[in-house]
Amino acid sequence: MAFIKTLPAILACCALQTLLIAQTETPPAPKANAPFAAATPGPTLEETTKFIVDQTLSQSPIYHRYQVHFTFQPDMSFATEETWNSFSFSGCRSVSERASAWEGGSLKSNQSVELGSIDPNSITVRDYAQILHINDLAIREQVHDNLSVHLTDVYSANPPVYVIAVKQSSPLVVEGVQKQVPLEVPLFLSADKALAERVARAYIHAIVLCGGGKNQPF
Repeated sequence: MAFIKTLPAILACCALQTLLIAQTETPPAPKANAPFAAATPGPTLEETTKFIVDQTLSQSPIYHRYQVHFTFQPDMSFATEETWNSFSFSGCRSVSERASAWEGGSLKSNQSVELGSIDPNSITVRDYAQILHINDLAIREQVHDNLSVHLTDVYSANPPVYVIAVKQSSPLVVEGVQKQVPLEVPLFLSADKALAERVARAYIHAIVLCGGGKNQPF
């Protein structure tokens, strides 16, 4: 019975930690896409990535509390602090370090993302709690435990935190075996939804400039 009671807590913490540890380096964009950048109207790549960096660092740190409402277990609450320790672009590649801290634990993760490898249509703006829930369900699908199907988690955050996310296949060790799990990976966090939507448009513009979403020159 002790295991049954602690399973929700393990899964809740796993969902939060996976947002950080599952962020992996994406492959470089095909060189054939480079000529399209010159024909794309609007701000230059340098201007766009500077805007993204400035807005990202200005939002750090972000404090909020998220709750997990379990169907058959007591609710749990976690106060969290999200901090971008560093964030920069080198051309189409972003390099950053993000830290997450909550009661009883903390985690740092280095992230490198190649914009040219991202489909601009995959960029979304979601509530942070939605990201946790989506990733939790993705993890549960990989866990062969009949108990997990009886637990329906609903996450909520106070105050709300909005996340620019992109779906990526990320490595995760499940039951001693490394598997590729489709997870929502955060690129930007803000308590301001309007700002998150502006930065999302900037990301989409930068991705297009870097040739993202185009596999063929015609």
